[in-house]
Amino acid sequence: MPGRPRLRAPLPSSVTALVHEWSVASVQGARRNALVANTACARRRAERQEVADYLAARAGASTPDTSAVAEAVEPEVRRAAHR
Repeated sequence: MPGRPRLRAPLPSSVTALVHEWSVASVQGARRNALVANTACARRRAERQEVADYLAARAGASTPDTSAVAEAVEPEVRRAAHR
């Protein structure tokens, strides 16, 4: 590229080592952050599922089985209740 200066000598090994160490540390930090975030998301997902299961169990326990009640009631009583 015409506007980009070219290096005439290779970078000193200390600079190359620093850049390499920085890139390795950066990737390790990003992986660690991703792992922490994934763990937090998994915990929240499990908690949401527990709450959903609990609410479903509560809804099922508190709601009577209406089909059994309807079969037991005489047809005349059901018609009177709908008036």
